[in-house]
Amino acid sequence: MEEKNYSHNSSDEITLKELILKIQEFWSELWKFKWWIIICGILLGLFMGIKAYKTKPNYTAHLTFMVNDDDGNSSVGGIGAILGSFGLSGGGGGGKHNLDKILSLSKTRKISQIALFEKLEIEGNKTFLANHIINYKDTIGEWCQKPFYAFWLKESELRDYKFSHDSIKLFRTLDNQALMVLHSLIVGSKNYPGITSSSYDEETGIMKLSSTSENPALSVSITKNIFNSIHQYYVKKSIEKQQYTYDLVKEKTDSIQVQLRTDEYSLANLKDTQRAVFQNKDNLFEMRLKGKIKMGYAALGKALENLQIADFSLKNKTPFIQVIDEPLLPIAANKPSLFKALVIGGFLGAFLAIIFFISRKIYKDTLSE
Repeated sequence: MEEKNYSHNSSDEITLKELILKIQEFWSELWKFKWWIIICGILLGLFMGIKAYKTKPNYTAHLTFMVNDDDGNSSVGGIGAILGSFGLSGGGGGGKHNLDKILSLSKTRKISQIALFEKLEIEGNKTFLANHIINYKDTIGEWCQKPFYAFWLKESELRDYKFSHDSIKLFRTLDNQALMVLHSLIVGSKNYPGITSSSYDEETGIMKLSSTSENPALSVSITKNIFNSIHQYYVKKSIEKQQYTYDLVKEKTDSIQVQLRTDEYSLANLKDTQRAVFQNKDNLFEMRLKGKIKMGYAALGKALENLQIADFSLKNKTPFIQVIDEPLLPIAANKPSLFKALVIGGFLGAFLAIIFFISRKIYKDTLSE
């Protein structure tokens, strides 16, 4: 029988001894260039430290709030809402669906428009919030400025632009362009974070709205304005149907009351003119007026009942948005740590230098084989 011998160490395998010798070889190479490695670490550390030192602090204004909704299906005439107020019917809240709705709503241009054209006084200057943001972005060199190297580009028409009115319907092309730029600055994009951000805790349902800028007063103003815009628009749209029903019933009730007062005045005037003279036609007219007034009171009673139900349904459907914590000045500054930047930069610079010298040695050894 032919015996077959198998070797456990093939030519392409590295023994422990060879591995240790290889590590010593690389260590010797790195030790030879230790000062270069140290210099690279110091240089990158200084660069990141200077960058952190020159970075201006920014300020984030947070506002937290809760939304209490009732999206339950009400019975015809609002009876379900009345029963629900006494705990006799289900009618659960919108829960996560409504929170997602508000989250999406906060990123719409409609909300930005409402917030941007509110006049505010910041640091003694009273103008639209939109103009405050333009001034801020212009101050830090981020408002429609062309790059220093792009000498062939024309200066943007929005360079010195300011909003003079808040009538969206009368906006020109340049006004719309400025509005779109501001909206993108506020909400951001996938690759560029905006001035504002919103989120919520799935367990507690508490929502958070935040705005960040290098001006603390501006951060607070943006956060409050965006929240007020969300509150105003969300509540208005949530009760739109109920508000229409209430206004319709109220108009009908007022009409009945006006007609009833007119008929009562006509009856009183008829009695005053009759005095001691009675005629059959006057008596007939009086009977008709009395009957009409009686029907008017019955209709008014029913209308007032419907009005109360419509009013109750409207109030029951109105979402209650409760502010928990709103931003207050002063706000703590967010600024990169100088020490942390120096340490990270030093380690990163040394690591990159080590990678370079190891790669360099591997390349040289490969060519020499």
